[in-house]
Amino acid sequence: QREKRIYVFNNLKLTPKIAGSIAITLLVTSTLSFFITRRRINRQAEDAFIDKLRKTDGMAGAVRTYFSSNVDVYVPHHEFTQVKQVPVVVAWNIARAYAESQGMKFSTPSLHPRNPLHAPDDFEREALTAFESNAELKEFFKRTTVDGREVMRYAQPVRLTEDCLFCHGDPAGAKDQIGRASCR
Repeated sequence: QREKRIYVFNNLKLTPKIAGSIAITLLVTSTLSFFITRRRINRQAEDAFIDKLRKTDGMAGAVRTYFSSNVDVYVPHHEFTQVKQVPVVVAWNIARAYAESQGMKFSTPSLHPRNPLHAPDDFEREALTAFESNAELKEFFKRTTVDGREVMRYAQPVRLTEDCLFCHGDPAGAKDQIGRASCR
């Protein structure tokens, strides 16, 4: 059959040969353009979403910094009576509420959580391990499947700062203001 098709193509006049070649070229280039454009649009959407996640985490960091620098106004002498007064917890709660309003999930996992509710899932464990092994790493993200849906997962490290040491400082195992054992 192949020889027959070639033979038919060879017997055609020049105009149908040119028209056929143009049609095949258009089909190939259109198909390639479609896939390249689709890939570019998906990449732009992914970049925009990651930027939105960066801003959400950035907002949480700004809130934590603000509350940390003004903690004596809100909790004089650092006399915390509940976890909700701790600057980083305030920031996380605000970020969580915002994320949920945007259809996202905001979590604060730990490889060594005080609260079992903060135990990491597989992605979070992978991100936390990457942050632990590379102090310069600023973010970690990838596409994964959650409950049968493909999603973008994103993480930024939360590293202890000077203001964290009030609750998380030495001596290791000592009780903090809320009655939990110190992390360091």
